[in-house]
Amino acid sequence: MYEGFGTEIMPDGKRTMKLPIRDDCMGEISMLMGIDYMLTGNKRSLEISDNLIDFIFREMQIKSGLYKGMIRWTDEAYTVAYTHDTGRAIFGELLKNLYLRRNRYMDEIRMALDFLIETSGSDGARKRRTDITNLNEAKIKE
Repeated sequence: MYEGFGTEIMPDGKRTMKLPIRDDCMGEISMLMGIDYMLTGNKRSLEISDNLIDFIFREMQIKSGLYKGMIRWTDEAYTVAYTHDTGRAIFGELLKNLYLRRNRYMDEIRMALDFLIETSGSDGARKRRTDITNLNEAKIKE
């Protein structure tokens, strides 16, 4: 899943196409395909939904070390995470788990949420963008 059309509309009516593979775009489409499966029983929709989530947790999530749990924003911004995008990436899988009575990727979802908690301030506030090139153990504790 690509990001899709940008917000810019040129004077001649052309629009730019954004090509990064984004975690939130994949998560949103996965959720919609999962809902389609729940409403229609279309097994192909569930397969697409699961494949998108598989990619997020296999390719976009850091599995160990200081940044364990971080879900990368795009394939072009591999060191960046956005809080709201991480939420949109995983929310659909939580819904599918609830309504389909399964527990796929719950460990990975917990890791993603733990990373967000660990990189939040002591007051619960967090920056909207986390860039691991600016983080180290001391910065995370701070």
